[in-house]
Amino acid sequence: MTRVKDKEHFDLIIVGAGAAGLSLLLALAHKRYKGRILIVEQRESFQNDRIWSFWKTSHIPDYISDKLNYKWNTWSIEADKICNEQRHPEYPYCSLPAETLQQLALNVIHKHPDYLLVFGQTVGEITCENNQWSIPLNHACVLANNVVDTRIDKILKNSANQGNRLCMHQCFYGFEVEVSRSDDISERTVLPLQNKVYLMHDIQIVKEGLEFVYILPFSSKKALVEFTGFYKYPVSAQYLKDKASKYVRTFLGDISLNIVRTEFACLPMQNVKNSRMETHYIFGGIAGGAMRAASGYSFASIQKWANELSKQMIKYDAIKPYDPISPWYRWMDNIFLSAILNDTALSKTIFLSLSKKVKAGTFARFMSSEANLRDLLAIILAMPLWPFIKAMFRVIVHSK
Repeated sequence: MTRVKDKEHFDLIIVGAGAAGLSLLLALAHKRYKGRILIVEQRESFQNDRIWSFWKTSHIPDYISDKLNYKWNTWSIEADKICNEQRHPEYPYCSLPAETLQQLALNVIHKHPDYLLVFGQTVGEITCENNQWSIPLNHACVLANNVVDTRIDKILKNSANQGNRLCMHQCFYGFEVEVSRSDDISERTVLPLQNKVYLMHDIQIVKEGLEFVYILPFSSKKALVEFTGFYKYPVSAQYLKDKASKYVRTFLGDISLNIVRTEFACLPMQNVKNSRMETHYIFGGIAGGAMRAASGYSFASIQKWANELSKQMIKYDAIKPYDPISPWYRWMDNIFLSAILNDTALSKTIFLSLSKKVKAGTFARFMSSEANLRDLLAIILAMPLWPFIKAMFRVIVHSK
């Protein structure tokens, strides 16, 4: 286990070894950064407890693209027995298990003696002393020129009571399952899924928001089935687990299955303003506003953010806040949130309309924050006209 000394100094300390923290480390290593880096993680060890999904666009670096084992050219959105499929071979939908990103980071740390990772640490109040940041850990207080804090605890707490504002919560519980018996290999007994991503399947409107099933078929014998909801307020893990269990049987039938792993999260769907606007200490990842408020996608934005911050460190040996999502997307995401907060049933119409009227490439680029002006216009024209206009005026009033 890596240990650090009291008052040990680093050029950069990253708080949190999730997608943002590890992505920043990989971006710095790729650019051959020679400074000292410390990653501080609260967990006792890495866990393969999540999978990040995204469309493969220019934001995804080659060292991650080379490790992508799960890619689909087709995805679908379904509600009321209407299924709209989109297909685009140049923008495949991809998934990256946490263990793959973690192993990439461990390989980098193994090769770089000045890159360190410590587990099982509780971070105290970070303060500035003599132009250096002081970070209290369990048994030492370390110093840094620059700090990137990826913890989202404050955001989750602050957003818990914002149901009357432009905020919802994406809550999900998923089972990764596989056929359990070796004799379950005939065509009749493999998983009854098509080779596509079930992006939003069986969309249902409920009092608290909207719910749907998200399915990633990894192979004919292995899949992730996830029950997801966009809610005005957070819901319990047990509620989501019960719903997910039901849908596993609904979609996969009576095939004997093993549960490989489970995953659960409740994330704030809101445009996060980076409250730390100073050089040398910033928030990163979802805490720094890297998640799209209307969809919950963040991995591609995190890669763009990590690339920019690594350039800053190489050139200036300093970091400053950087927003990977342009104001256009934040404005449109706010309009979407305003529309469905005002009329939840409208969300079903919006998703079906987008998946039917918008071309697959436009859809993928918009969801990945890489849309051009023509794409943005197509998205706007696909929205229900009057609800869109009303929501736009509410956003304008809310912003004043």
